[in-house]
Amino acid sequence: MLDENEEKFAYNEEKLNFIINHLNIDSKEIADLFGVKASYVSKLLNYSYTTLKPMHLYAFTGAYAIPHKIFDKSIKTSTQVIELLEEQKKEEKELLILEAAYAYDKKKLLDTEIEIGESLVGKCAKEQKLIRIDDLPEGYTYISSGLGEDTPKSLILSPLMYEKKLFGVLEIASLKKLPDYKINFLNIIAERIAAEISNINSKKLRAKLAEDYKKQSEELSLEEKKAEDKITELIKEKELITNKYKIISEDIELINMTVPSIIFDSKGIIKKINKAAEKLYNIKKEDILNKNGKDIFTENHKFSDLFNKVLKGEIQYNRFFNEKRTEETAEQYIPVKEKNAEIQKVILTAMKIKRT
Repeated sequence: MLDENEEKFAYNEEKLNFIINHLNIDSKEIADLFGVKASYVSKLLNYSYTTLKPMHLYAFTGAYAIPHKIFDKSIKTSTQVIELLEEQKKEEKELLILEAAYAYDKKKLLDTEIEIGESLVGKCAKEQKLIRIDDLPEGYTYISSGLGEDTPKSLILSPLMYEKKLFGVLEIASLKKLPDYKINFLNIIAERIAAEISNINSKKLRAKLAEDYKKQSEELSLEEKKAEDKITELIKEKELITNKYKIISEDIELINMTVPSIIFDSKGIIKKINKAAEKLYNIKKEDILNKNGKDIFTENHKFSDLFNKVLKGEIQYNRFFNEKRTEETAEQYIPVKEKNAEIQKVILTAMKIKRT
């Protein structure tokens, strides 16, 4: 059951806003990181616009090591988001990795990874405060050169901080105690180094995002090309079908003009009649549609009998003469069955034969 006080999320923009506030990330920092205006970031984070794209989420989660699962539809509450963030934090060991050294103790060079909070370097990173020791214990470290090595008397550890974010630790050992003005200078240099590292990281991230965007654009272009080819193919098929339909329509029209035919339903009601049938029987469509055939074909005394036999599923044939017996009409009654074998309609085709 959900806690009444916990937040519920309907949009990814709401989740992202919650994460940013929970992790104390400044929107200006995000803007600088991605090389965009702060107003653009504000717009993305305003869920009323619903402008947040998967690409934005991918960039943000990649930049701040946030599990992408948070943005699944199944994650709907602040409690679930916090749990995932805590799990990610437990899984990831925060390590300081030795990137560069000068005149450093060769034995210490073997220890290239230090966990946050471990040893003086790790403690400096965790507390994010400068550590100054003027009375180093014997054997802590050595300052080495081609001429030999000596034990330093003073040690300074300065966190590389920029905009409240840790980028590393600067460790300086000296053979004598450093004066305060040099310590102050070191603080200034440490911040500038951190700012430069931040700038480099941002450039790398932007380069990666640009590369990913280019790759996605190429894939999208390929999909668009496939879609265009498919559309072209469908247009050609449509044109082919249209041409075939035109030919069939012309054939049907020719049949309608030359082969007399009338369609009845199972009760004998006339539903369709073509032009050739109108001419042969000397009748008009509007006068006979929806009327019973026995009331129309009064000259054909066999109509009712023939129709009843057709309803039993048998094709029937009929022939009759005009009054002068100069013309003979040959008829064929064809039953049309439904799937259940019941007669659905009857088609009458006819032809006139002149006698000499």
